Amino acid sequence: MSYIFIPMNIDCLEIMEKWKFNQYFPKLDMSAYRKSYEDGNRILSGPSGCEGFAVMDRESLIGLFEYYPDIDGKPEIGLALSPDLIYQGLGKKVMDAGIIHLLKYNQYDESYIYLTVSAENIPGIKFYMKYGFSKYKEVKNGEEEITDYKMKYKL
Repeated sequence: MSYIFIPMNIDCLEIMEKWKFNQYFPKLDMSAYRKSYEDGNRILSGPSGCEGFAVMDRESLIGLFEYYPDIDGKPEIGLALSPDLIYQGLGKKVMDAGIIHLLKYNQYDESYIYLTVSAENIPGIKFYMKYGFSKYKEVKNGEEEITDYKMKYKL
């Protein structure tokens, strides 16, 4: 399966804003992308100025892949699949394609890939652990007093 990664735009944003997940992770926070659009940008940036990419399978929007160049001194990624596609075995394929895209697009030269996941996102944690990520740090999300896990994956 070959996926296409396109820079976030308003059409993809409007679809993703409607995605509803589960009790662990009710919806994506797309407010930074929305603000980027309202500021007049055609290619939208996400939280902390990250680069967001809509993941396409042919003509269908199936996910979001994000690249944060510097979070706490380390580059991080973010991944979300359309809620209709979770638990169908696509996560690994999309993560594989996202990592390949990251290595090519950003000339990524780190030994690890990093991400942050809410401790409340049990399905996400299970997915990342199964993929091969390991927890290396717990942090408090200051705004909501929720614990987040910092995770890393050896390339």
